Amino acid sequence: MVNSGLGGRSDPKKYRPLTLLNNDAKFGPKALAYRLKQVLPKLVGDDQFGFVPGRDIRHAIRYLLDL
Repeated sequence: MVNSGLGGRSDPKKYRPLTLLNNDAKFGPKALAYRLKQVLPKLVGDDQFGFVPGRDIRHAIRYLLDL
């Protein structure tokens, strides 16, 4: 509990809770996303176009026309 600075220290109403985020909650997802961004282009096949940077519907249509 942290004193809000308004009033005396003996008044319990003048205290507020203090919360700290766990460092894992902050940095874990960012580190995972960074690593996945480097590995996923090697794992995603050439025939997958959705949600892949640099590929869109035009590439999918061209792929189908070339079959």
